[in-house]
Amino acid sequence: MAEAKHLTYFHFQVSRFPIPTLGVIIAVLKSSFQLTRLIFYNKIDVLMPRSTMPALMLNRIYGWIKAHNLKVIFDADGFPIQERVDFAGLNTDSFQYRHLQKQEKLMLDHAHVIFTRSKQAIDKHLKTHPNLNPKKFFCVSNGRDECLFQINDQRRREKKSRTWIRCPRFCLGLHRIIR
Repeated sequence: MAEAKHLTYFHFQVSRFPIPTLGVIIAVLKSSFQLTRLIFYNKIDVLMPRSTMPALMLNRIYGWIKAHNLKVIFDADGFPIQERVDFAGLNTDSFQYRHLQKQEKLMLDHAHVIFTRSKQAIDKHLKTHPNLNPKKFFCVSNGRDECLFQINDQRRREKKSRTWIRCPRFCLGLHRIIR
């Protein structure tokens, strides 16, 4: 797909053996030289990490990035570290959590531009990191109509009541499965 758009795609293999965390650490350490070489030889002038781990890789070479006057756009879409806490059981007292938080903060500081998907995300970042420049933040759409995702309790209750009226046996069965 990238070739059809005349884009060069580079994939770095990350080993998950013998331990996934160790594979990630090795990949991050090895990536510094590979990234600087790739950026230099392909004359890349804007870098855009789209999650915490690519941000961590760029943070390691930030001095080189700055020396070469490259621009960094951080796509701060969502809160991936918080998702790891909520859904993967990451402990907020752990070294991994603190390290990832530090890396995200560094990337927010280093980035020339920061993209988010909502005004609320901008507000949360600025509340968590009050020293950030609010002018660096831009709310960009993900291509979806935002009105489709607005919380409307009355509409939700109406739809729920219609669903229960139309299919009481199915919903009762579903209720038993969920319990």
